[in-house]
Amino acid sequence: MRKPIAAMPSPPRSRVSGSNQKDIVINALRTDPALAEAFMARLARQLQELRARMELRNIRSARDRVLQYLRLRAGIGGRSIALDGELQNIAAETGVPVRCSIGHWQPSKPRDI
Repeated sequence: MRKPIAAMPSPPRSRVSGSNQKDIVINALRTDPALAEAFMARLARQLQELRARMELRNIRSARDRVLQYLRLRAGIGGRSIALDGELQNIAAETGVPVRCSIGHWQPSKPRDI
């Protein structure tokens, strides 16, 4: 289970400059190891997601892009996939245009991925 990231201390009511905000964040990361660890884990996940999106964009075939998208999101053992969001968003992420409505879509015969 993921630990929630602790809330940053509220700056004073007066306007805080950009460098002062940076100092607050750096100080919080230095003094709270759990916060620093959670922040680093979040950055690592974001980097992995970015690399996966870049990898998808480099695949020329739309079919191969969709298959790779599904492989990347496959659960343990590769036998289940949890799709987050709308199909239109997935199409946009994979760069595959949505040309037909789901009501008219007919799946092809199943095959191993």
